[in-house]
Amino acid sequence: MRKTRSLDQRRNIIEEQLSSDLTITEYYQQNYLSKTSFYAAKDKLKVLPSNLFAPK
Repeated sequence: MRKTRSLDQRRNIIEEQLSSDLTITEYYQQNYLSKTSFYAAKDKLKVLPSNLFAPK
């Protein structure tokens, strides 16, 4: 079953991965998440005006 996450949940997942010493693949394998989810979340967060992932 597919799980829909809020933007805050997506942001938290990305921040947790970035602050860990794990690669994206390692983080998602350990947390039973799809690596595709990471990139989809990151893309969605890029369109927000004030966030950590917007290009500077």
